[in-house]
Amino acid sequence: METELEKLKRQMLDDFHTGKIELPSMPDIVFKIREALYDSRRSFNDIARVVQLDTALAARLIQVANSPIYRGTHPIENCKNAIARLGTEVTRNIVTGIVLRSAYQSKNPKVQKMISQSWHQSCQVGALSHVIASFCTGIRHDRAMLAGQIHNIGVLPLLNFLQKRPELMNQPRLLQQTIRLLQGKLGTLLLKHWRFEEDFIPIPELSRNSHYVSAGEGVNFIEVVIVARLHMRLYKSQDPAILEEIQQAPAFKKMSIGQLGPDASLQLLDEAKDEIEQLIRALN
Repeated sequence: METELEKLKRQMLDDFHTGKIELPSMPDIVFKIREALYDSRRSFNDIARVVQLDTALAARLIQVANSPIYRGTHPIENCKNAIARLGTEVTRNIVTGIVLRSAYQSKNPKVQKMISQSWHQSCQVGALSHVIASFCTGIRHDRAMLAGQIHNIGVLPLLNFLQKRPELMNQPRLLQQTIRLLQGKLGTLLLKHWRFEEDFIPIPELSRNSHYVSAGEGVNFIEVVIVARLHMRLYKSQDPAILEEIQQAPAFKKMSIGQLGPDASLQLLDEAKDEIEQLIRALN
């Protein structure tokens, strides 16, 4: 007999394929900025004018440019110089990650609380992915950070779908099971809908599988996010069982830090604590 959860999954996928689930549009400012940053004809001045359409975003970008991660010999005081220091590719990824917050909104107070928690978690995983990328050859830190931030993006269309079913919203256990089961699939569909880069699209669906391992010898973004998610759990609880889970994860074993022994993860978190906290503040 079909369980309530299986029935809900089937209904949601049927609704999606028949157009009854509406995927949210990419926030307009994200679209404009990404368009500008992909245009090689645009100068730093042109790009700065687009970014400055959102004054809070421009301030965050300057904050990131002045952080210890990117800080130069002189402090940055304006958006144009921040973009010049970071470069257009880094700016595009950082700006996308920051502005995605505008998509995490709901008029339903209960749903908004869950969405806000999801956004904060995405920032934590993004910051940890940035740090973990240091131990991965060929992985850019800014792209790893964005990969971490979009790992749970599927919660947006899923919660919009679920809030129309008040009987489910009043069953916390079933609600959490539904989110765990379905947000990965919807996240992948949403990233396709938003025309994200191909290597980002599988992240929501595959990054929850700690046993996942890519075919090649190198580490990919999915594996970075897997390790970041495990470290987020360790960061919060210091539970030795999670440390063991990290040590056994194929993705972690492929990284250089995986060869340094069982205490390497705890040392990583301790040494990178300030960097992680600064990134979380900048992204939030």
